[in-house]
Amino acid sequence: MRNKILQLKNLLIKLKQKGLGDIFLSSVFNELIGFIVSIFIVRMFSKDEYGYYAIAYNIYGYISVFIGCGLNNGVLQYCSELRPEGQKKAIYLFCRRAGSIFNIILLVCMPILSLILLNGQSRYYFMFMSGWPLVAYLSNYYLMRLRVIKDNRHFMLSNVISSLVFIGTAVLLVNYSGIWGYIVSLYVKYIILVIVAHIFLKKKQDDSEIEVIRKPFKFEIICYSLICCLTNFASNILMLGDVTCINYFIGDAAAVATYKTATQIPVALLFVPSNIIVFAFPYLVENNKNYVWLKKNSKKLLAGIFAVNLSIALGVIIFAPLIVNILWGERYLDVVPILRTLTINFLVTGSFNMVFGNIMVAIKKVNVNLIKTIVSSCLNIILNILMLKNFGSIGAAYATLIVSVGSSVFSVLYFVAWIRREK
Repeated sequence: MRNKILQLKNLLIKLKQKGLGDIFLSSVFNELIGFIVSIFIVRMFSKDEYGYYAIAYNIYGYISVFIGCGLNNGVLQYCSELRPEGQKKAIYLFCRRAGSIFNIILLVCMPILSLILLNGQSRYYFMFMSGWPLVAYLSNYYLMRLRVIKDNRHFMLSNVISSLVFIGTAVLLVNYSGIWGYIVSLYVKYIILVIVAHIFLKKKQDDSEIEVIRKPFKFEIICYSLICCLTNFASNILMLGDVTCINYFIGDAAAVATYKTATQIPVALLFVPSNIIVFAFPYLVENNKNYVWLKKNSKKLLAGIFAVNLSIALGVIIFAPLIVNILWGERYLDVVPILRTLTINFLVTGSFNMVFGNIMVAIKKVNVNLIKTIVSSCLNIILNILMLKNFGSIGAAYATLIVSVGSSVFSVLYFVAWIRREK
């Protein structure tokens, strides 16, 4: 027993030295700030007004996965692999330019989409979000570069500084301009993050000459990134599709607001497993051909994440009525059963899907992830239609949970079969 405690202590010390603490603290702070502001937004406006924003933001969620054509995924994957620094510099430059060009196209297309897909107040909110992809991509691009070089301390500082500016700006502008001020405050956050992360990266630059990368390699990066995009898009439909179906089949802004509010805690909690994955991913990529290492460490990664997620999920499920009453007030108590169901979904998705989904990306089995998520998304939409008719809004949560369980079972079985085959 004593040896086990010593091993755990040594492991925690080692993880701290490698920067897990910096990543975790930055994300805790970032998510906490965002969550506090979201509570403020929900409490400040009526259900209908918040519902109009939720409808616009939900449509943006579909588009956001295609920001920069997903080339930040290419930065993280190809620059985490062992290759010359000059080649990495060329990849950085290519992904920044190509991704920004794609975002300019989105900037033009989003107002047109708003005229086709939305009406009323939701349309105007969505139009005002049109510039988000450009600044969001650049902010994430610089964060990816910090992750690649494992500069977790500056990764943390970039997130913390931008979040502090965000909450100050949001509190000030929302009081004067409502939802419009909140949208502006997110622009400010992204811009500050770009500036701060860029300053930190300039201090890390070396004198390596930028190599020339050929068109076939550029095409490979684009294909990999695009498949990651499509996978994320299909995956996001599991949550975004719920709100879309509720809006379409129930057609009540208040019902949309209720469901969207119920998603806030489970979605925010995903930062816990996500940050462990953020820390572990470069190591998974570095060892993506070391099958013994992958088998051994995937078990450790899953066990650790599941234990943490389980303790959090139990707390939310037990104290759900109290949590809802404190955060959003009595008018949102109808959120409780939906929140409990989505918290169970967080446990499943945040453990099995997140671990094995990222392992699939690290070993470049993104096509398998894509097929899995497309099938899951189609099933989710079908189940949403059936469940909403019989159970109301909570039916969407049931549908998401059923699909997440099936997706997780597939991910585990595929990884086990792949390891056996490769060995």
